[in-house]
Amino acid sequence: VEDRTVIDVVETAVSRGEIRPRRAAGFRPPRFDAVVLGGWMLQAWLLGSVLLAVVQGWRIARFRRHLRGAVPAPAWVNTEVAALAERMGVTAPEALAVAGIGVPMLWCLGRPVLLVPDELLKTMEADRWRAIVAHELAHLRRGDHWVRRLELVAGAVWWWNPLYWLVRRQLDFEAELACDAWAVWA
Repeated sequence: VEDRTVIDVVETAVSRGEIRPRRAAGFRPPRFDAVVLGGWMLQAWLLGSVLLAVVQGWRIARFRRHLRGAVPAPAWVNTEVAALAERMGVTAPEALAVAGIGVPMLWCLGRPVLLVPDELLKTMEADRWRAIVAHELAHLRRGDHWVRRLELVAGAVWWWNPLYWLVRRQLDFEAELACDAWAVWA
């Protein structure tokens, strides 16, 4: 063994089968292949999707329970809704006064219903409601409730993607601007 290094000697002996390399007891080299990593990622995505769906379902159920205490809105609100709905070309939704909500909104799980805060009904004059009702009816005219349903499904798929959240936020912003323009028109 004159000019050969120890490594060369060992490699030659292994290749001839004179010695067999052994692993230390309990040693397993780490396995980082795409299949294992893909399996973990799929499980994490599914868990996130299921959690998001459960949270959204719970929020919807909780809000529906809250709506059980709703009462029909005053007659003047229904008159305003009917007049503006005809002008905007939509079917007039039922208007309900609800305690504990901060802003008027359109609830479209089933038949569309216009929800108005009962505290706001008590404090705001009737002539100021026209723009609010027109804005909410514009959401109905534009079909924003269908977009919200699509957002729920898309959220279950792309919940992990920051681009989804940015697009959703921009869609909300643009919808509000468009409905404000419809309200001014009406």
